[in-house]
Amino acid sequence: MSQAERQAKYRQTEKYLEKERRHGAKRRQDPAYNAAAAERTRLWRLANSEKSRTTTAEWQKENPHRVAEYTRFRKVVSRQAAAAWREVDMQKEVLRLYSAAAELTQSTGVEHHVDHIVPLRGKKVCGLHVWWNMQVLTAAENRRKNNRFDTAQYPEQGRAAFTH
Repeated sequence: MSQAERQAKYRQTEKYLEKERRHGAKRRQDPAYNAAAAERTRLWRLANSEKSRTTTAEWQKENPHRVAEYTRFRKVVSRQAAAAWREVDMQKEVLRLYSAAAELTQSTGVEHHVDHIVPLRGKKVCGLHVWWNMQVLTAAENRRKNNRFDTAQYPEQGRAAFTH
C-alpha cells in the first residue's frame, strides 16, 4: 500500500474526522493560515491552469444553482455600490465602457472585461459602480487582478480619495 493510499484510508477513520472537527475550525479562523492557503491555491492554479479551468467548468455544470446564486449576489452588490446621485450621463459612460470591452473582444479575438479599479467588495476599501472607477482589461488581466486594489499604482492624493 502506498503512502497516498494509507493517508486516504486514514482520512476516512473516525479518529481523523473527530480531530478535524476539533482543530480544523480553529485553524480556518487563523488569518495567517487563510493567507497561506490562498497563496498555495493561487500558485497551484498558475501551475495547473488547464486542469483548474476544466475542474471549474465541471463544477459550474454540476452546480448551476450555485453559479446563479453567485451571479445574483454580484448584481446585488453592484446595485448597492451604484451611487444614488449618479446621473443619466454617468450611466451612459458606464455603458460605453461595456461597449468598448465588447468591441475589443470582437476585433482582437481576446476576451475583455470591465474591471472596477477599486473593488466593489475589497478587504480594505470598497469602490463605487461609477465610470471613473472602471477600466477595460483583458479577461486574463482581470482574473489576475482579482478582488485587489493596488495602491502603488495611484498617487498619494488619489489613494486618499479612495480610502476616505
